[in-house]
Amino acid sequence: FLIGELDSARDYLATALQRHGDNRYVVDLWAQLAAERGDENEARQALARLEIIDRPVYFNFRKSRVEWRFGKIEEARDSALVAFNEDKDRPPFSVVAQVVLCDIALEKVDEATIFLGKLDRDFGDIRRDVRTGLHCRLQIAKGDFTEALRLTNRFVQKDSPYYRIIRHDA
Repeated sequence: FLIGELDSARDYLATALQRHGDNRYVVDLWAQLAAERGDENEARQALARLEIIDRPVYFNFRKSRVEWRFGKIEEARDSALVAFNEDKDRPPFSVVAQVVLCDIALEKVDEATIFLGKLDRDFGDIRRDVRTGLHCRLQIAKGDFTEALRLTNRFVQKDSPYYRIIRHDA
């Protein structure tokens, strides 16, 4: 899956689902793979199973990512917020980042700024490049391309495709 061999990954996943169809990690991977393949029906089948076997915070996060993948940004934000509210005191990094990403896409810059501040406060130097990328995306959404370019200097991995994409967009 990670190296892009989706057909092969699907074959291996089918075997894993037969043996471990109640394992939340296997079912989560099923949802990810189906979404990556563009199979919305299969992704939703995986989500239906995941809802039964996983914690609500992780189910709603995955649901948000699936909605995002299929261009349903409002629904993605709704699910990300449900996940966030499952553990308001210390939601996982990925959940808060997903809320920020949705807010930026929906041009809710004030909300994105608040959630991005929480991400910075709660996670310090964890996943610095992800946070930097979100800061850059927020500045682009605000129309401040100069600041977005300046912020790209904070990237640690300047050889990453994400860094180059952000620089290009800014």
